[in-house]
Amino acid sequence: NMGNTDSGIMGEGRAGSEGIADFNPEDIESISVLSGPSAAALYGSSAANGVILITTKKGKEGKVAISVSSSTEFSKAYMTPEFQTTYGNKSGKYESWGDK
Repeated sequence: NMGNTDSGIMGEGRAGSEGIADFNPEDIESISVLSGPSAAALYGSSAANGVILITTKKGKEGKVAISVSSSTEFSKAYMTPEFQTTYGNKSGKYESWGDK
């Protein structure tokens, strides 16, 4: 391609067909630029104008671990207890619940 000044975009060892839009921003760990003869030596003549290297995040080796946290709030009570509404002595009793 004579006169082509586009840089190649490489991620996970493959050329990005749509450019950087192929990659989820949450998955990108780092972006670096490789230019000059070293880019062409590694990625061929199509990388003569430079290459943008995108490294994505890797999973960790070992057992799968999942962490979950949850909370619940209610704005109205589902059930309210019955409250005492009368105070004082009952007929035949000598104790009291106290003043109201």
